[in-house]
Amino acid sequence: FYKSLLLITAIWAMFCTGYHYADQALEKRLELRELKSQPFEAVVYIRKINELTEEGVKQQAVVLNRHDQVVNWLMYIKEKDHQPEAFVLGSYYRVYGTIKPAHSYAVQGVFDQEKWFLQQNLMSAFLVEQIVPLSQDEVYRL
Repeated sequence: FYKSLLLITAIWAMFCTGYHYADQALEKRLELRELKSQPFEAVVYIRKINELTEEGVKQQAVVLNRHDQVVNWLMYIKEKDHQPEAFVLGSYYRVYGTIKPAHSYAVQGVFDQEKWFLQQNLMSAFLVEQIVPLSQDEVYRL
């Protein structure tokens, strides 16, 4: 009886520790998401291949100058504004545009963008208005 009680107590303690760790990690991650729409000038690094859509291009990028920790944003580039090959993998860019936070709907059965962004480790959407490539010297200065 004593051994089984000890085993149950140890399992419960490990479960509580794991739950607390997961909760703390989620809270840290949620602090980095954007909550307000606002204009912003971002320095980004392109790590993934873009995705073509009917409206233009969706590009995941690593934002280097928003928080102390780097975050991933999903950038939307309208095709009429820029060529689909606007970004090159492994390059740095300064992009100007508007931050668009992810949102959820209260209606059941509708796509939950906020939950999907969190699952994909994306902290915000960004509507790109202007793209400026950065040289190696500019990247080192920043």
